[in-house]
Amino acid sequence: MSTLLDLKSSVLRQVQRSQSLRTRREPPASTSAGGSPPPLARRSGTIVHRVARGNGEFFDRMNKILQKQDSLLSAGQTEEESSCAPPPPECKDQAFVPERSTRDELDLLYEEAIYTVVNRVGVPSPEYVTNEGDIFSYLQKVFDMGQEEHDIILQRVRESKKASFSLRVSVMKGKNLMAKDANGYSDPYCMLGILLGQSPKDTEEKKERKFSFRKRREKLEKRSSVKEVLAGRDIQVTEVKPETLNPVWNEHFVFDIDDVHNDLLHLDIWDHDDDVSVAEACKKLNEISGFRGMGRYFKQIAKSVRANGATASGSEENADDFLGCINIPLNEIPVVGYDKWFKLEPRSSASKVQGECHLILRLFTTQRDTALSKMASNVTIHKKMLSQILDYEHNQIQKEPYNWNGQVCAAAWTVLSHHAVQADLSPLQQAIIRWQCYSSHHRSQRMSYALLLRLLKTVEAEWEDTAVHGELVGFYSLLTLKVWAHSCA
Repeated sequence: MSTLLDLKSSVLRQVQRSQSLRTRREPPASTSAGGSPPPLARRSGTIVHRVARGNGEFFDRMNKILQKQDSLLSAGQTEEESSCAPPPPECKDQAFVPERSTRDELDLLYEEAIYTVVNRVGVPSPEYVTNEGDIFSYLQKVFDMGQEEHDIILQRVRESKKASFSLRVSVMKGKNLMAKDANGYSDPYCMLGILLGQSPKDTEEKKERKFSFRKRREKLEKRSSVKEVLAGRDIQVTEVKPETLNPVWNEHFVFDIDDVHNDLLHLDIWDHDDDVSVAEACKKLNEISGFRGMGRYFKQIAKSVRANGATASGSEENADDFLGCINIPLNEIPVVGYDKWFKLEPRSSASKVQGECHLILRLFTTQRDTALSKMASNVTIHKKMLSQILDYEHNQIQKEPYNWNGQVCAAAWTVLSHHAVQADLSPLQQAIIRWQCYSSHHRSQRMSYALLLRLLKTVEAEWEDTAVHGELVGFYSLLTLKVWAHSCA
């Protein structure tokens, strides 16, 4: 965190320096009739700190320190609203030579970009470009790719293995759940899993099929479709939260996805009524089938599977009570994922449920069939892709390029957003990568310091908003945040 604060102070100093040099160019302010300077006014939010006259050196020094800090803050705010005047000249790092990719490296990066577009998933928001041809046309300009070379790479991508996807599910909390116990509370826990191949046609066909367990592998081979089977080992269970109607779980799970276009996430919430481990009960079973089969499977676990040789009859007195369920088709998840409250649904017309559950869902790729993905990390690839796009976008600015606000076109945003999601980059990682790429680009092609300051503030906001793991702090604070510090000092 200290590195982040040092960098922010460095950028603020540069903002102040830019404002100071601009002020020197302006004619001096006129004095009053008596020859004395005009009274000090409050401008741009600067607070003038006054202290009583006297021989107190301490208060004079503190007054200067406070005024200096206010000047830094005021300069930062003023820079963001500054006019279009060109920035003052400054000393540049003459030894800095921008890193340029070779033609072979650009071809590999282009293949990665095309692979990202071909394998994009999720419901796009209005700012995304959805026409594949328009995206390809833009990428050809960015990478200076001829039509023949583009056709060869595109053909290679279409013949390659499709990207493998996984779903990260964060079960955060519930609220206003139904009270099932005599004390006016419940002991809720969640059970969740992926139901395979739930296309609309399959759903209608399976309504008439009865639930059945499939404990032997050889029986699976006799079924008409393996997609109808859900492995019991793929069921995940949260902890039981005792005596609450507003549980906080904050638990995270990852599911491998077979068919990202047709699979469905199913989640049940139950009230736990005995001392048996639900997770152990899940391990006792093997497979279930059908859409309704999943709900009955969860109920069967809760009622009849008991550890340590407990009674298998599953008396209704000890049965767990159903609190609600959620069904989310994966093809309805937005590109950037879900972070929302979902209303609990009844299992049948006889079920009485209430309340909501807060889930965070995000799809990402676990395997990509590209040459570059086998040689470099997702972070490195995303940095190279963003740097290439920045060079192209900035060169398109003809009027006052030093005032470029850093905003890229819709096609660029579409490619970068899809790649960040597929590469499983967190908001903090994306903010740090943007800071690194923009600040490095600034060393060879000037941009507004206000833009750099905004990017740094975004890193700071994401840093404070995220429970950053130790390895993330160590890697990024030392490796990426320091990349530009010496040029701002």
